Amino acid sequence: MTPILVQHSITLTIGRNSLIRRAVNDIEDLVKAASEHGFVQPQIVPVPDEFGPEMPRVIFSSQAGYTQLLISQISVTFIANYSEDWASDPERCLSYLSSKVDLLFDIARVGWRKTAGPSFAGITTVLRIPAPNRNLSVEMMLPFFAESMNFSDIAGEVSCRWSRASDDHFFNNISVQTFINVDEGRVSFKNGLPVITDDVIDSCGVEISGDFNDRLAFNSHPEYSTDAACVREMLTKGYVSAQDALRTIRKG
Repeated sequence: MTPILVQHSITLTIGRNSLIRRAVNDIEDLVKAASEHGFVQPQIVPVPDEFGPEMPRVIFSSQAGYTQLLISQISVTFIANYSEDWASDPERCLSYLSSKVDLLFDIARVGWRKTAGPSFAGITTVLRIPAPNRNLSVEMMLPFFAESMNFSDIAGEVSCRWSRASDDHFFNNISVQTFINVDEGRVSFKNGLPVITDDVIDSCGVEISGDFNDRLAFNSHPEYSTDAACVREMLTKGYVSAQDALRTIRKG
């Protein structure tokens, strides 16, 4: 039951630019210059300018399919989904994501020329601990609960979440839950609806999802704006926080 780092992301949140699609050519130049293996032609999403500022307007997908760059009217997000060989090497993953920080700030400067800079940023870190069956997945969650809540023999799914302030600057949010992946090729249907039984579960275990962000500083200081050094600090701290949750599981 070796833990693996399956996903990372960085999001810069910026003041709204309803015309962000007009900057797509300049943004594409930055992405091409900073991409080692290249991204395919960006997808321009036909969402009306007045709708949902958080909805992506421009999507870049990597040639290999593991990473995406999402650009909305208020944010830039880089998402990395790691292959098996990468997922077992967290230092490599951390270094890779850190190497993308400057690109995101460059995109923010090009796409939001009239904005002082990103308001705040967030890092998501997703770890998974595989388990041989769903019962053991639930048992791994028990250290997060009191002994009187020992429900390993009756529960099929378990989750918990907490949020902490860190250094009067960051919010540190952690979610821990059981997960299953289904083999779609073996799923049967009844009345047009999928029937999920144990024999169609391809993998299962516990997932730790961390959200480490500096919105606390943004909320507290009127002139606050995040920077690249802070994002890299959050990248490290977010991974350490997810590891702390992992240690709780291992104590069980």
